[in-house]
Amino acid sequence: MTTVNDFIDVSITRETRVIQRASFTIPCFVAEHTVFTERAKEFNSLTEITAIGFTSTSNVYKAAQRYFAQNVSPEKVIIGRRQVPSIVFTPTVADSAVYTLKINGYTVTFTSDASATAAEIVTGLKAAITAETGITGITVGAATTTLDLSPTTSGADWAAYAVTTNLVAVNGSVTEAWDDTIAAVRTANDEWFVLNTETHTEAPVLLIAAYIESIKATAQKVYCLSSSDSAIKTSSTTDIFSKLKALNYDNTFYLYSGSASTFAECAFVGRFCPEQAGSNTWEQKTAIGLVADALTSAEVGYIQGKRGSTFETVGGVDIFVGGKVASGEWIDVIIFAAWLKTRIVEDLWTLLVNTRKLGYTAAGAAAIEGAIRKVMLEGIQVGGLASDPEPVVSVPNVLALSSAQRATRVLPNVTFVARLAGAIRAVSVAGTVYA
Repeated sequence: MTTVNDFIDVSITRETRVIQRASFTIPCFVAEHTVFTERAKEFNSLTEITAIGFTSTSNVYKAAQRYFAQNVSPEKVIIGRRQVPSIVFTPTVADSAVYTLKINGYTVTFTSDASATAAEIVTGLKAAITAETGITGITVGAATTTLDLSPTTSGADWAAYAVTTNLVAVNGSVTEAWDDTIAAVRTANDEWFVLNTETHTEAPVLLIAAYIESIKATAQKVYCLSSSDSAIKTSSTTDIFSKLKALNYDNTFYLYSGSASTFAECAFVGRFCPEQAGSNTWEQKTAIGLVADALTSAEVGYIQGKRGSTFETVGGVDIFVGGKVASGEWIDVIIFAAWLKTRIVEDLWTLLVNTRKLGYTAAGAAAIEGAIRKVMLEGIQVGGLASDPEPVVSVPNVLALSSAQRATRVLPNVTFVARLAGAIRAVSVAGTVYA
């Protein structure tokens, strides 16, 4: 039978490709460990952290505990791994004892005899490793009373850890530069926005801060750290906070805390990071699990003079005070500006990808203007931009551009002006009373 389709053929092309939108709510904690082989791995709870092998004494556990303890905690955190070049396992010699080792997901076991020696145990574990054909890329050292493991290829990703109390593991001295570590973590997973690290030592902190600042033109990241160095709360000009202030970085935030060893900064990040960029200020809020520092007015003055933040008891409430980055800008402004830039890029790219041809015409320029206006409106809705005065977006008159300019297929001189909503953090009141 003849149908309409014999005369009319319609096909529909769906221009609905969705561009992945960057998240500003995911933290990343980087530490030296050998628990998993990947350079970065995602976790949704503290339970998942412990299940994979991180003990309650590990820095990763301490940091994750801070993140997930908050009332509104991050949906997930990313744990990054700094490369460990080797591991030495020393057996606790015991007769008829079971020695179990897990290497890259494979379990090897040896049971000592009734007259155990370290050499016997190490020899037995070496034989068990050799017998497990799934274990590859691991070099077993020649030592006879310790079990020495390293990657066959220098710098290769690997991991190994003991799963019984009969083996004591000691990591070899790590030589990987911290900026190389962060770069490797980004290659594996670059979804995170705020970076925390297990190191609070000056040299690596400065190296990490420099790296994060160096990538800000192409990658929106913030480095957040804490320190308990007593020199910070004095007139010293050589402490880490003074040095960071002198560097004038936009993307480094630092907190003075007596709880730095248990990663107070992760409580800070866990408290603020899950909230929508532009909707909050990063101060005058509390956090779960932190002990407020008892600081004098002079000490607070020194810390904040170096653009550091504090966690104190104010008016009977334990709150963060400060909220500025090394350059002196408010961290919520830095974060919102990063959000705004990213969303404009994403929406313009979505427009270009999903348009068969965006003409170099008034209509094409208007489409670009509309995409940017949409982001401005969203910025107002989330609280980052003021609605009065209304943001202004300008695109050039394409007919006024030269033929050479149009031939480049680049639309120049697209601009916008918008006022930040800002925030009120203090109030000055003058009053008069009379009889």
